[in-house]
Amino acid sequence: IFRSEEMGLYSITISKDSAWNVMEEMGQLDCLHFLDLNSSQQVYNRTFANLIRRCDEAERRIKYIEILCSRFGLELKEPASVPQFLTDMDNLVKIRKVTPEAYFEKIENQLQMAEKFLIDQSKKYQDMYDHYLYLTQYKYILSNLGGMMKSERRTSGDTADSGSYVGAINAGLSYITGAILKEDALRFKRILFRATRGNVFPIIKDMEKPIHDYLGRPLIKSIYLIIFKEGDTMRNKVARICDSFSNERFEVPQNIMEKEMELQNIITDTKNLMEKTRNEIQTKLSLFNNYAPDCNASELVVSKWFVRKEKNIYYTLNKMKIEGRAGLFRGLCWIPLSRIQEVEESITKIEQLPYTLAPKLKQMDAPHLTPPSFFRTNDFLAPFQAIVDTYGLPSYQEANPTLFT
Repeated sequence: IFRSEEMGLYSITISKDSAWNVMEEMGQLDCLHFLDLNSSQQVYNRTFANLIRRCDEAERRIKYIEILCSRFGLELKEPASVPQFLTDMDNLVKIRKVTPEAYFEKIENQLQMAEKFLIDQSKKYQDMYDHYLYLTQYKYILSNLGGMMKSERRTSGDTADSGSYVGAINAGLSYITGAILKEDALRFKRILFRATRGNVFPIIKDMEKPIHDYLGRPLIKSIYLIIFKEGDTMRNKVARICDSFSNERFEVPQNIMEKEMELQNIITDTKNLMEKTRNEIQTKLSLFNNYAPDCNASELVVSKWFVRKEKNIYYTLNKMKIEGRAGLFRGLCWIPLSRIQEVEESITKIEQLPYTLAPKLKQMDAPHLTPPSFFRTNDFLAPFQAIVDTYGLPSYQEANPTLFT
């Protein structure tokens, strides 16, 4: 605890056909530090570069599905610990009736098909949601036009009946309405005034409640009613300014009540279609959130941890040299001397695996190499050790400052 443990340099030789099983078993010890014997070789030219790229692609797909699970309210449960993950992984492999080496291909194919379906359905859902927001804002604006027009008539001194069409109130006037972000309201009024030289009369009212976009972000918006003298030049100029702020620009219909009823019917149909699409997406996502028998974590999370493990196995094998026609992997690794017995027991366990050749381990002398620092930690010391490592790792056999933090 006070100083880094004494390390020994060992040469390890692994059969190519048994490399995956050996690394999968010895990796559980978490005490081997491999030296990169291929540092002069480009990463993309190494033996398992293609498999590492496939692991990266699988991780990207899993991340995309995790985002959708969070967006659609599905909670994913992670394994409580690494031993629990290994137990859940063994159970999943038995249920799927595949070997651990072939399970990655099964995950890869499953993720590829699921991503294609989810991208297509989520794009449709997003388009429907955006259209739904467009329609609800249009209906909200129409329901508030009466009060905004009363404000305009009080300003102009008009005493016409409030139920008549706005075009009949002031002959020769045109109306454009829409919605913009509340933070843009003042800039919107200034640009309208300067571009039209004060020949328009904008009325702006804040929405009572914020709306939420597809990503769940709250948007505080204001609705506007722009009154101006009829003319194509002025209308085009005002329309371009409105479109530069948002694409939510609407024309004032002749019969507002009839238009509101029409919008309500469309909103209801769109909402029902959105609900069906959402249920399809949630059903697909729930397949990844299933708890397999004897498993305590979501299948998607277990698959994510498995892909990371696969990636680390191939990353470690890329550090080793391939020698001979038989394709033997030969590498160098540092092992704490206090845990040599654990490594030997792991090798004995590998010998009992079917169709697997145990690795050959041999101690080496390398006085010119500086061993890495290895500190034994527990659940209490681990967070403090991580803080110390952030600022710098202590040298080999140097006192560990973690105990004094």
